[in-house]
Amino acid sequence: MAMTLAAPHSAPSTPAVRAPVRDCFLDALRLLVIALVVLQHWTMPVLDSTRGGVTVGSVLDVPGAWALTWVVQVMPLIFFVGGAANAISLRSARQRAQNAPDWLARRLRRLVWPVVPLAMLWVPLAYLLVAAGVPEEAVHSGARAAGMVLWFLAAYLMVVVLAPTLLRWEERAGWWVCAGLLAGVVAVDLARLATGVTEIGYLNVALVWVGVHQLGMRYASGALNRRAATVLVVGGWSTALGVVLAGLYSPNMTGVFDTAVSNINPPTLALTALGAGQVGLAVLAREHINAWGRRPGAARLVAWAQSRMMTVYLWHMLPMAALSAVLVVWADLATPRPFTAEWLLWSGTGVAVMALALWPLVRLAERFEQPPNLPYAPQGVVRICVAALLAGCGLLTLTVTGFEPTPALLAGYLAIGGSLVLTCGFHPVWPRTVRAWALSFPRASLQGALAGRAPR
Repeated sequence: MAMTLAAPHSAPSTPAVRAPVRDCFLDALRLLVIALVVLQHWTMPVLDSTRGGVTVGSVLDVPGAWALTWVVQVMPLIFFVGGAANAISLRSARQRAQNAPDWLARRLRRLVWPVVPLAMLWVPLAYLLVAAGVPEEAVHSGARAAGMVLWFLAAYLMVVVLAPTLLRWEERAGWWVCAGLLAGVVAVDLARLATGVTEIGYLNVALVWVGVHQLGMRYASGALNRRAATVLVVGGWSTALGVVLAGLYSPNMTGVFDTAVSNINPPTLALTALGAGQVGLAVLAREHINAWGRRPGAARLVAWAQSRMMTVYLWHMLPMAALSAVLVVWADLATPRPFTAEWLLWSGTGVAVMALALWPLVRLAERFEQPPNLPYAPQGVVRICVAALLAGCGLLTLTVTGFEPTPALLAGYLAIGGSLVLTCGFHPVWPRTVRAWALSFPRASLQGALAGRAPR
């Protein structure tokens, strides 16, 4: 059974829209969201030293600080942008007669490859830091924090694998797909609340992120107009406020260093509603975002960031780990009490220092943003599903264990490496080229040697 990208036989309810090569709104929104994610990771932890290690708290422990999470929890917008980008890319692949497994192989390699240099750096770095006198507990805390960001890649890989099917559903059923996913989220939460079994809620990892991703596909189809966006804003924000005020959910919408009482692990109806409201606001502000993105300075920044955002996201925890080692472990300093003048100075200075430290890392690692130009193997459904399963298991392993040098880390490396190998193939011309080069090499070497000995 082959997966294809053929258009459905039934006509879509929304006329097909030819997407532009680049959508300034999507590019600018992606940049703004990644910048906000990095900023919250750098400013939300509350650090202190204890017995040579680092104690990590959160500014969200301050009463009322949960209100910040309704602004800084922007991961739904990342999946929204991803849904639009995947729909545009799939329709382009359809025009080139490219099948779904081959499309998935290219997306998988682009998504997973940037993790390889980061993972390879952390093992020797951990040993070097310990040898340099950094307490092992502090090194392990940094290694675990660096792996924390990979949860997004694992979740996004899931929606990428489902994207060809989701696009067919989008073109056949439109808004009914979003309604069905929302009903699934409600059913899962009701079952979790009724039984008290938290593990049931993890079904929403698929339903919530796929649902927001589907809104991106609706945008790419031209169906997410201002009227629909207004409905999302009113319905999303009122639902989120209603279920939180009713006491059914925690008001904390982000899990940055505080996942125990958040709506992110597992995702909930409250987060789904907030995400829908944020998507609606973004679409209503589309013209303003476009206007900002077209300014000369902003346009240069967006263009620069297009091929580096994954690098920034993956590497931004390394400067934080290094600064924590210097200030908290060696200098025995601690984060001032949150939301005081001292904390504002501490956070502002820290962000500036970490941004300066991140710059050379991005310059060094940006070459890995694009995967190596190796040939792709013709993909079948089974092969690409195995590759995606290996990649997802590897990313989840690194998310849970971090980059600590353990057998689990090695298993994660092998799974990710296996997924990349399964995408590779070798064109028949390669063996002939290598053989011709090998046969000509001795003759060329002999001629060069004789020429070197010839009298002048």
